[in-house]
Amino acid sequence: MNKEFGVHSEVGKLRKVIVHRPDLSLKRLTPSNHDDLLFDDVLWVERAQWEHDQFVKAMCDRDIEVFYHVNLLGEAL
Repeated sequence: MNKEFGVHSEVGKLRKVIVHRPDLSLKRLTPSNHDDLLFDDVLWVERAQWEHDQFVKAMCDRDIEVFYHVNLLGEAL
């Protein structure tokens, strides 16, 4: 079994994580379509981005290696 990638414990230390920063696509959410897009409510994009950045900073401060989805996608293509 390849133990290089994947989750092998529900309680072990998080060492690496892939994240996707909320982007302007969330601005397409409206009160009339958020249910169709499986969201509970319309999001405040700027606040979501700030919270995401703070969460990433907290993970980095704990020596968790953070990979951004967009960068990995660019490398793969």
